[in-house]
Amino acid sequence: MITAVHLYRAGRWFYVHHVPILLRFVYAVDYSLFNPSVPASAEIGKGTRFGYGEKGVSFITEQLLATAA
Repeated sequence: MITAVHLYRAGRWFYVHHVPILLRFVYAVDYSLFNPSVPASAEIGKGTRFGYGEKGVSFITEQLLATAA
């Protein structure tokens, strides 16, 4: 099943590899399905999961979430 984290990771890949058109598309799909506000410029580590059914989660651009131990 596709989750907001999967779509974030796809968007992050497009951000890192400078593919802005697909980045905007993935962000729009993610936002319309899950309503998160997680910019691709934010770095989140492996094992990160969004709470509340992944609805309405938001991060600021310079935020870094640590990798789960």
